[in-house]
This record gives sequence, C-alpha cells and structure tokens, in this order.
Amino acid sequence: MLFFFKKLNFLIFNVLREKAEAFFFFFLFFSFQKELLRQRIKGLCTNELKSWIFGCVKAPGFDDRKLRNIRNIE
Repeated sequence: MLFFFKKLNFLIFNVLREKAEAFFFFFLFFSFQKELLRQRIKGLCTNELKSWIFGCVKAPGFDDRKLRNIRNIE
C-alpha cells in the first residue's frame, strides 16, 4: 500500500511539474511579446509600423489634415 501511494505521489508530482513548466514558458513568451509591442509603441514605432497604423486609420469621411500633422511630428 505504501508503494502504491509513493508511486501515485511521484506521478502526480511529475504531471504537475510538467504543467507548471509549460505554463511558465507560455507566460514568458507572451510577456516578452507584450513588452516588445510596448517598446515599439513607446518609441513611436518604426516608420513601417507607423505607416501601417495610419494606413488602417483612414476611412471615408476621415479628416486627413490631422493625419498629415501626426506624420510630420517625427
């Protein structure tokens, strides 16, 4: 009976450890991606990203003068 509980404890510990490692790397990856995005936005992005963002902003009836002013701030 003691052997059974030791084996069960060993199996549960290994499963929990693997789940914890997977969660840790998952969290690490997404926190890195979030920080990378924050740094790009904080540093006013690159020119390519700016043009992509401002290209998506344009819509029918959008006042383009504000957009030109934002682009000229660089």
